[in-house]
Amino acid sequence: MDNTESKFENRKYLRILAFVLVIIVIFSMFLGVESRIQFTGSQYVGKIAEYAASVTEDTTGYLTEKRLNRAWAILKSLVKKPKTFEQFETYASIAIAREDYAGAVQYMEGCIETYTGNDSRELAVLFLRLASLNVITGEYEKALLQLNRAAAEDPELASVYFMRAEMRMVQGDLEGAAQDVEKYLEIDGGNPVIMASLGQLYENVGYPDKAAECYAISAENEPAAYVALARCQMLLEDIHAARESLEKFREVSSEDTNGEVSAMYAVCLMNDGEYTAAAEEYRRAVEDGYAAPMLMYEQAMMCSYLAEDYAGAARDGAKAVQAEKAAGEPVAETAIWTGLSFLMVGQYTDAQNYFRTALYEDPDREGLVYYLGVCAMSLNEAEKAEALFTESIERGESITACAYNRALCRIALGKEEEAIDDLYLVIDRDDEPDLVSEAWDLLYEI
Repeated sequence: MDNTESKFENRKYLRILAFVLVIIVIFSMFLGVESRIQFTGSQYVGKIAEYAASVTEDTTGYLTEKRLNRAWAILKSLVKKPKTFEQFETYASIAIAREDYAGAVQYMEGCIETYTGNDSRELAVLFLRLASLNVITGEYEKALLQLNRAAAEDPELASVYFMRAEMRMVQGDLEGAAQDVEKYLEIDGGNPVIMASLGQLYENVGYPDKAAECYAISAENEPAAYVALARCQMLLEDIHAARESLEKFREVSSEDTNGEVSAMYAVCLMNDGEYTAAAEEYRRAVEDGYAAPMLMYEQAMMCSYLAEDYAGAARDGAKAVQAEKAAGEPVAETAIWTGLSFLMVGQYTDAQNYFRTALYEDPDREGLVYYLGVCAMSLNEAEKAEALFTESIERGESITACAYNRALCRIALGKEEEAIDDLYLVIDRDDEPDLVSEAWDLLYEI
């Protein structure tokens, strides 16, 4: 029996490797993982508010020390209600300094009403400032109205198109947003400080190629843009370029607050066949707070399996199944791979449990009863294994391998005549030369 057991062990692993070929076929479909990775989107309202604040402060100069001193001087002189353009402008400064943006809106409206100049650019800037305050106070429709008025006064004021593009993005007018971006780039030529926001806009509008161009310019001043650039390059299926961008980012920064960098870099490593390193990156993504740890563990398991790190694959698979159950997701596919991983490291009871889990969820799944038979046989449960191999044959699964393994079980149980029938079945089918040869050897020994 020692000889037959050793032969069984060899056949067991050959059958497992045959099943791995099926997994690799499935895996080839899974290489599109970048389309499933859930990168965190940008909060555009916050972005616009940030830019609007810069318009009301840095661009306008309202908060300079000279203007604040002037404002206090007016207050001391008891000018309680502004009447002139200069007074409205000063009171707008005071309101902004106090973060009373609702009040500032009223004063800016007063500035526009009392404006008596004939400079279209100056009036357009006033509309832009008012639009910025409208954004900060959440009055987006009013902000868009003021931006339209600003563009009408001065069609060459680049900031108008930048802000209006993001406003239109918030409102779902993607086509209008894209047109405004084009106009902004035509006028401004691509300021690296703002290009990152434009890249986000293009990306969400659905133009990853144009977004990548914006991010590439922005990355010259802001290394974090390399991450966004890599994301677009992945969408464009240029995985090698994405890897280069991520590596450039990591040369200057170790920041990865949501695991996005590790998740994307893992995809790049998978694409290049560096499965062990990819598995480590997927695990790192989970540690860094990636939003979908279940997906990361699934990928880590697959990478470890292909790298023949079956112990690592078993650990990751167990975590993936646990996460899938907690999320109410199907577990059969992951449970099979996890079971195979445990089988490869000789933990047959664990493997058996995962195969049972998969069979319970997917009773018609081919191969599962066969692998349960392999587990039972490995645990020296010959009678149970015999029954499972019989069931697998009845299901039309791996008939030749089942017949051979059932013969081994029947030899162990003293059912030599039935074992001989199984061995002749293997020989008559003649579809697996190695098994046929081993069947003849066993016949001579019985």
